[in-house]
Amino acid sequence: KQTCSVCGDEQTRETETDPNNHVGETEIRGAVTETCGEDGYTGDTYCLDCGNKIADGTTIPATNEHTWGDWETVTPAGCETTGVQKHTCSVCGETAEGTIPATGHAWDDGVINPASTCKTHGTITYTCLNDPAHTKTEKAPLDANNHEGGTYVKDAKEPTCTENGYTGDICCAGCDAILEEGSVIPHTGHVYNDGVVIKPATETEKGIIRYTCEVCGDWYDNEIPALEHTHTGGEATCVSRAICAICGEPYGEYDNTNHKHTEAIPDIAPTCTTDGQTGGVRCADCGAIIEEPTIVPATGHTDADGDGKCDIDGATVIPEGGYDFDTFRCKMCDKYEANKDIPFVGFIYTIVHFFVHLAHYIGYLT
Repeated sequence: KQTCSVCGDEQTRETETDPNNHVGETEIRGAVTETCGEDGYTGDTYCLDCGNKIADGTTIPATNEHTWGDWETVTPAGCETTGVQKHTCSVCGETAEGTIPATGHAWDDGVINPASTCKTHGTITYTCLNDPAHTKTEKAPLDANNHEGGTYVKDAKEPTCTENGYTGDICCAGCDAILEEGSVIPHTGHVYNDGVVIKPATETEKGIIRYTCEVCGDWYDNEIPALEHTHTGGEATCVSRAICAICGEPYGEYDNTNHKHTEAIPDIAPTCTTDGQTGGVRCADCGAIIEEPTIVPATGHTDADGDGKCDIDGATVIPEGGYDFDTFRCKMCDKYEANKDIPFVGFIYTIVHFFVHLAHYIGYLT
């Protein structure tokens, strides 16, 4: 078909066909599906308008993967032998064989005969539960409770005077196991004789008697008192009793008048307010006073410069005619109150003494 570009008029005419220009529908012919043992084919392509083949197909390789059915046993497996089985491809009908592993033995608990003892192994026979024709025999474990060979006594010991004994353990002669433990037998204790004097006693010395065990020979000694006698001799003092000249033992009472060692009692110089002492003897052993020391009265305060202070110890000096209430000494007559160690008594005495002087003074005036 052609159209004029000036007037638009159209005209048509037939043309020759093009065998390579297929514009219509196509179809696949000769396609073959591949199987497990044979190749397949995609098929050739044909034009539906002209019926000509316009393209060749391609080969599809076989899958080599059979679709096997279930295994079928040909020969069953035994305890020790393998079996035979086969299966068939449901697509191509090909068959393949395989082995069935031996089942192995399924042994029962076994029968022991003869029985084991504590020393000798018995035998145990096992029978296969899959095939009773198959058996095996093994050494059975020892039976620690089935003793053979008799018994013997172990560690038996007789008691002594000081140590316990033991009846011994009863043991199996076959395996040495202790079947029955023994028991302790208490020690017997010593059996001493009536004693033998090995050193007689005298008036001055004790004796010795020896007792000996008649079983083991153990012994011990006891003293025999010295023979009775009258103690004599020796000298008792304030700290020791007299010693018997025969036996050397002390006897009698202490002599509180017999002081063997004496010493002088140290002198103490008097002070302004305290008495001193001189002379005197006491026992160096018991401390008893043998000769009383002489009391040296207190010297009293001295105030030579009249400043009201003692020239010796610095104490306040009581005016003449007064009283020193520390020492209870009267300044008018210089009389000393002997009971100064009991302050209350000394104080009362001093007051009374003062009023005595006062009365004398009033009487002198009148």
